[in-house]
Amino acid sequence: MYFTANAEIPEDPKVALRENAMRLTRQNAVSQVKKMMNLVDDLAATTIRNSVIGEELRTSSGLGCKMIMAKYVQCIVAHPGSFITYIL
Repeated sequence: MYFTANAEIPEDPKVALRENAMRLTRQNAVSQVKKMMNLVDDLAATTIRNSVIGEELRTSSGLGCKMIMAKYVQCIVAHPGSFITYIL
């Protein structure tokens, strides 16, 4: 998200205060969302690391956010007599 600079300062102090408050609120909201997403990523990584292979966890919040976490194994299958290897 990019913010553009506004060199014109309103003469009315109420308008200037409102614009400043909106700008700061927007910046703080962006910062808070980034922190929350980092927390969700950390929780997901910990959950995956501590789960067993094949386990799947589905979670959702009351506001409609859903997340599916699953741990799968990577299998390498080699056919006898061929040089082809498949990753499932």
